[in-house]
Amino acid sequence: MVDERDWVGVVAGGPCAECGLDAGATPRGELPDELRRAAHAWATLLTDTPVTGLRARPHGTAWSALEYGGHVDGVLEVFGLRVDRMLVEDGPELGWWDHEAAVLDDSYQQRDPAGLAHDIERDTAALSARLMGLDDAQWSRTGMRRAGERFTVEGLARFAWHESVHHLHDASRLLAESWTAAALTTADATPMLQAPPTEPTDIAAFSSNSLFGQPGIYPDGPPMSPAAGAPTDDRAAHAMLDELLDPEHAARAHDRFDGAELRERVPDAGCRAALLLLSGGPASPVLEAFLVGTTPVLRLGIGRTVGDGRVVGPEVSDGDAARRVLNERYRAEHPAVVAPSLAHALCHHGELASNAEEATLHGLLGAVHTWLLAGTPSLGALRSELARRQASLTITLLNARPPERSVASIRCPDGPGTIPGGNPDLQCPDLWSIPFTSRAAQDCDLFVPRPVRDSLARLAAGTAPPVPERYDDTLGDWLTEHLGRGVWFGDVVRAGAGLALGLLSPRRAPQPPRSPGSSPP
Repeated sequence: MVDERDWVGVVAGGPCAECGLDAGATPRGELPDELRRAAHAWATLLTDTPVTGLRARPHGTAWSALEYGGHVDGVLEVFGLRVDRMLVEDGPELGWWDHEAAVLDDSYQQRDPAGLAHDIERDTAALSARLMGLDDAQWSRTGMRRAGERFTVEGLARFAWHESVHHLHDASRLLAESWTAAALTTADATPMLQAPPTEPTDIAAFSSNSLFGQPGIYPDGPPMSPAAGAPTDDRAAHAMLDELLDPEHAARAHDRFDGAELRERVPDAGCRAALLLLSGGPASPVLEAFLVGTTPVLRLGIGRTVGDGRVVGPEVSDGDAARRVLNERYRAEHPAVVAPSLAHALCHHGELASNAEEATLHGLLGAVHTWLLAGTPSLGALRSELARRQASLTITLLNARPPERSVASIRCPDGPGTIPGGNPDLQCPDLWSIPFTSRAAQDCDLFVPRPVRDSLARLAAGTAPPVPERYDDTLGDWLTEHLGRGVWFGDVVRAGAGLALGLLSPRRAPQPPRSPGSSPP
């Protein structure tokens, strides 16, 4: 039995907690284009993925990615017929479509992916054509699906759009988990990374609208909204530590989480969990330095940051120079998308930072996010505002690859462009090229803190020379030459994250094992 949530309420109730789409916020005149955009994303996923992967049901799920696609095509066909009736009949009884029975009756699992991609685009085009040019009265015409559930044409169109987008996220998550379960090897990962970067499967994973004066990298994506709901509590934090960390690091993280000293320094459970999610990863040296009190930042909380767009920074009217707060805008975000910003913030020189420092620390942020995604690919399906902001830095890091080479780096002067198909004004070869600040390295003359140097060393091979001690072009040259070869940032880790974010085609990935199970509709 699939999950029978009130999907009508989800569509009308603001951003979806799972896929992030606010299907009620977009002007209805834009719905035909949004439906076509979702159909194109489905076609890309279906034609770029081996059929074995599309038919896999990892981790005990009930539907495969191919079955999700068949369901979406069924929704588009059925809803199109309903709209036809509602436009010519007065309040028709629409009946109930048994979408679960259709999975077996219509043999979704045996469908040809290319044929299904064609059908989704065809049925979307037909539904979109019906919606084009409707007047106010036509958008408001109604029909009854079952007792007490009356739809308007507009409501059905928004419902169909949410179904397309939501189940695209479901399918993408399943595929990412399948590839990870298949034990990706260097031999699998390297060819994928040697190919030129291409437009992501789903641009909704990245920033879209302008935010605090910063434009989105894929402006055609849906609007962004911070995560809603209650902040992470102690119980949920412990569960996340178990889910995202290996058993050895999780056991130590649990002890630290409950310790009186860390609880006093970081009272909020979500912030404390985010901090401890750095355990064992590329920024582990930064975490250890914080725990022993040798970082400039010694205390963390939640509050209103200096600068509305900051993720973590000083709190307004707080005189404690050793304290930073998570922007209260993001108090309900998943700790896994807060953790990368803590890696950036704990050793940051604040207003003294040069552009070289900003690029380096944003690269470390992206490396943490990459490592977390590779270990838990389902994080790639998060669509909250902060998740999309972090993904937009991570795509810039992962796509900063020299032509025909698999390595990626913070500084990659000959990179082909980090956001294919995205905002041309933001296109750049690497993070080093982004004007984070106008302060040049020679005007700052700042040392790279030891925890940051140790973290950067984890992103390179063990045979690399020592990390340079200053934020300047010498460090940039070191990053170009040596990043992308370490255990925490090698080809397998980066390919796993790229698959989780839909940046890579799994065409050359290993064939995932097939296992039965159950999942949401």
